[in-house]
Amino acid sequence: KSNKKAKYLLARLAESSSNPIDESTLTIEHILPTNPKDEWIEEFGENYELFSQRIGNMALVNQALNQQLGHKSFTEKKQILSNNTYQINSLDDYEAWTSEEVQSRQKQLANRAAQVWRIN
Repeated sequence: KSNKKAKYLLARLAESSSNPIDESTLTIEHILPTNPKDEWIEEFGENYELFSQRIGNMALVNQALNQQLGHKSFTEKKQILSNNTYQINSLDDYEAWTSEEVQSRQKQLANRAAQVWRIN
């Protein structure tokens, strides 16, 4: 539930495949908004509160892009994020945004974290 911690984790994961990232200039975008409008609730389902704060539902963006994304549909967010600087934000593997997709992305991020912070 801490955007500061989520931002730090996503930045470290993102820089594992790119240049160092200064997360002080970035914010967390919730793909499924934390306060979704009716269209999002209809598409995602009533259990959105269980998934909106998961790291699998978050992307690393600058403030201007975060404002641009707002409450846009998943399809619109996916298109905008595909042009984003950070590969970690890619949603190209997903056709829709449901609890299964959030869990899948969270698992991908966890696997990446296990590679980045491997303890031998």
